[in-house]
Amino acid sequence: MTRSSSSRPRWRAELGIQVAIAACAIAVVWTFAAYTLRRADEFGLPLEDGYIYLTYAKQIGRGEFFTYYPGGGYSAGSTSPLWPMLVAPFWTLGARGHALVWVSFGLCGALYTATCVGCYRVVRTLAGAWMGVVSAALVLLIAPFAWTCLSGMEVAFASALLVATIVIMLREPAVGPPSKLLAV
Repeated sequence: MTRSSSSRPRWRAELGIQVAIAACAIAVVWTFAAYTLRRADEFGLPLEDGYIYLTYAKQIGRGEFFTYYPGGGYSAGSTSPLWPMLVAPFWTLGARGHALVWVSFGLCGALYTATCVGCYRVVRTLAGAWMGVVSAALVLLIAPFAWTCLSGMEVAFASALLVATIVIMLREPAVGPPSKLLAV
């Protein structure tokens, strides 16, 4: 048996584990949305801060960076300027009003899912596949983490960036200059 054919089942098993973790995270996201819709007339974000970020995203989409209302001066109300910058293009492309809430929630759900899969990959690299699965399960079971990730704020974005940085750092060689990807 050649090396490439023996690594194929391992690759498929690895992909299967990551898909299963992603499916569990998506189930958490779906449950969050379904529960919210069951309790309210329309879907909404649980914290006012999520709507504040959406206001800043709208202003960035209008080309008025760091202002809270049209024609206003500088406002430091957005503690994480990168999150509204990530949401702003969707406002520019037409996600107005309540549609922007769904965009924010969708991005949060995707980033939460990426964080869960990323935690598996980090721990798998350091301690093996079994411990990677355990770590992903623990992240999925921490309800306050899921709630804050899905609240329309920057938590999921920051978590995904942190985990992605660790994954990239674990791939770096021990000697030599860092890769361009790590620099980005």
